[in-house]
Amino acid sequence: MIEQHYVLSLLLREMGKSIEDLNQFEGRKYFQKIVYFAQQAPFGLNMGFGFSLHPHGPYSKELSECAKRILQQGQECADFCTNNHFRPEVQTGLEQLKTFAAINTSGLVGLDFLEVAATLHFLWTGPLKHLAVRERKERVIASCNELKPHFQNSACQVVFTELENWKLIAA
Repeated sequence: MIEQHYVLSLLLREMGKSIEDLNQFEGRKYFQKIVYFAQQAPFGLNMGFGFSLHPHGPYSKELSECAKRILQQGQECADFCTNNHFRPEVQTGLEQLKTFAAINTSGLVGLDFLEVAATLHFLWTGPLKHLAVRERKERVIASCNELKPHFQNSACQVVFTELENWKLIAA
């Protein structure tokens, strides 16, 4: 069986990132958000990581440990990436994920978009999922605005709509 950190290094490569990106906070944050979304339908690469909500959105301690292993075994991971590829159906999901991650909406681009989108999705599928749809939508957006005051108030609403369009949230 292939160890998770090898598969994760391959995911990084497929997303156009390098192992060295994990040396920077932004690279680790991107890694967390990409793996979070990769595990969601329709992207289809469920690796079993659990996430909890942190100031910059969903975070997995186990995934953070895998990032450290990737950095420690950088050359081995790079060699693995050179010699391996995802199955075509997974590759298709990852191409969709690349498109999703590149959305530029409401002044949010790249990592800022992913942070807001992951936070909204986490709130929708986690702590507020017991609420009726209309109330849940209002509460999720309000909670996101409270958690992300450094973004425009309209950002959470606009990103929520993107999540609906991508069928990541069924409201």
